[in-house]
Amino acid sequence: MQKEDLYARRILTFVVWLFALWLIVHYWDQAMALLGGIFSALAPLIIGFAIAYVVNILMVPIEGQLGKLIKNPGAKKALRPLSMLLSFVLLIGIFAAIFSLVIPKMASCFEVLAKQISNATSFLMPYVGQWLSPDFLSQFDMQNMLKNGIKWLLSLADGTLNSFIAGAGAFFSSTVNILIAVVLSVYLLSGKEKLLDQLSVLMDAYVPAALRKKIRYVTGMTNKCFHNYIVGQSVEAVILGAYIGAAVGAVLIFTVAPIKALFFLIFLVVLQQIESNLIYPHVVGSSIGLPGMWVLIAIAIGGSFGGIVGIVLSVPIMATVYHLAKDATEERRSQVRIERARAQTGDQLEAALQQGSASDPDAAEGGRSAQQEGGASDASAEAGSTAAGRALRDGDAPSEGDAPGKGCSDEGADSEGKDGT
Repeated sequence: MQKEDLYARRILTFVVWLFALWLIVHYWDQAMALLGGIFSALAPLIIGFAIAYVVNILMVPIEGQLGKLIKNPGAKKALRPLSMLLSFVLLIGIFAAIFSLVIPKMASCFEVLAKQISNATSFLMPYVGQWLSPDFLSQFDMQNMLKNGIKWLLSLADGTLNSFIAGAGAFFSSTVNILIAVVLSVYLLSGKEKLLDQLSVLMDAYVPAALRKKIRYVTGMTNKCFHNYIVGQSVEAVILGAYIGAAVGAVLIFTVAPIKALFFLIFLVVLQQIESNLIYPHVVGSSIGLPGMWVLIAIAIGGSFGGIVGIVLSVPIMATVYHLAKDATEERRSQVRIERARAQTGDQLEAALQQGSASDPDAAEGGRSAQQEGGASDASAEAGSTAAGRALRDGDAPSEGDAPGKGCSDEGADSEGKDGT
């Protein structure tokens, strides 16, 4: 009866998933529109959580160091706001330093380029004057060309005005979302311990112990992989800065010697391929414990589905899936080895009993009786452990630890998510 119920639940689950897949395929456009609307509504929350997560990576060590320096109990109340302020200032300072290095170089590059364009215009003006002679212009219907040019300018102005209005609305909406996200990130960072405690209480009240343990392990592994990925990307940003400087140099060389700029661009393309296929997978992959091949696969899949955002998020997601699958496989292999060892031990005992029955039937019969009694005791112990498990599940279960296994290159996932928001 139990097997029939199990088969019925499996069939029902398969039918439900099949029906859900059919709905997704049949109403794909409507589903994407619905997901887009939900994402737009939750954009401030998502951005705020992302800002809080990145700032928290800086805030945790800053708060730890300030906690060692500040001994006054009254001053420790200002430890969190001060650490948060320093983290935001440090993050803004990093971006400001990057822009201060790039923007002046780009400005000087455009100045040189504008000067070269002015010289080229002065060189071409005599030829243009010859082309615009009365004999040359008499070949065209200037009145019709002027009328068409005015229509084109009016349509261009109308399209430009509409684009400007739409762009201004999008800019205002994005600015409001970013401001809301920053304020939300401040609230998240200020009370992160309280929020995590409330979430833990909800899970303890409504989630079974086994599922709760798995959820905490998965979230801890995800937190560890994203944390190490962001740190690895910070190292990669130094290489990106070098590429920006090289691109500015290529433009400056082009204004003086175009042929040399062409060779320089070829060199940059070769260097970029080496960095993308060798250096980047090694640097980022080593920081999150993901082989370089899987880094490239994640980038290809993420870029195809989500563009730049997909590329950024695909690598840590792939690392999380990789480590979870690796740990699950190792656990399953351990169970298989234990089952094989038990089966081998049982076969050896049965063979020994059969050999003993040929020489001493009474001793063999006593051995079988002992084996049956041991099996009965094992069954009783198993029933007792099941009853104890039910009692723990119905009552106050003890705190569960993390699942065994290493993740994201250096250590196992932290079930409490200490480095996370």
